Amino acid sequence: MTGDAPRHGLAPRTHSVLIWSAVGLLAVVVLVLAFLIGTKLAAPARVPAAASPSATARSSPVPTPTVVAVGPASIGSHRWDALRGGECVDPFISPFAENFTVVDCAAAHAAQLLRRGTFPAGGAPAASAATPSPSPPEEYPGLAALQAETALLCGAPGVIDLAAAGAYSDLQFQASYAATAAEWKGGQRDYFCFVNRSSAQPITGSLAGAPG
Repeated sequence: MTGDAPRHGLAPRTHSVLIWSAVGLLAVVVLVLAFLIGTKLAAPARVPAAASPSATARSSPVPTPTVVAVGPASIGSHRWDALRGGECVDPFISPFAENFTVVDCAAAHAAQLLRRGTFPAGGAPAASAATPSPSPPEEYPGLAALQAETALLCGAPGVIDLAAAGAYSDLQFQASYAATAAEWKGGQRDYFCFVNRSSAQPITGSLAGAPG
């Protein structure tokens, strides 16, 4: 993998029952907190410091994830936009990398792309399963809004397999999305939810939850 250089030329984009219920809820809370802390401590290096100075987080209902890809990409090297969700990758430097090496999830690996989806318009949930979510807004929402929305989307129930995740105490979410207005205008409306370990130790097996 080549690191987290800026992306250009998008295609389009120019990364007992009560006891177990309590354990599952605690795991979700820990993962969401880890994601929020990670986005504040490790902002994407390709984003200029002055990007989106007027961006404000949207106050809206919890967004409904729209999953746009089916099945993991094959083992081997792939561009970021060829990943579909479920891929285990090694190495893992940044969710904003240009290329990722997909490996067998049964082998030790650095991270996994749990889900790839498309931002819903304004975070508004679809009326029903038969009514597709409207397209995301044409105007770039800004980094703060996308970070906040991605935290909710990546922490949604079903994104991670809580039973499998219980084997690790240091899992953290990392996500990628359109980091500039130019990327958004070029058609990059997807978000990518990765999970890795804060200790940099490997993961063995898949942690992906059921498709949304």
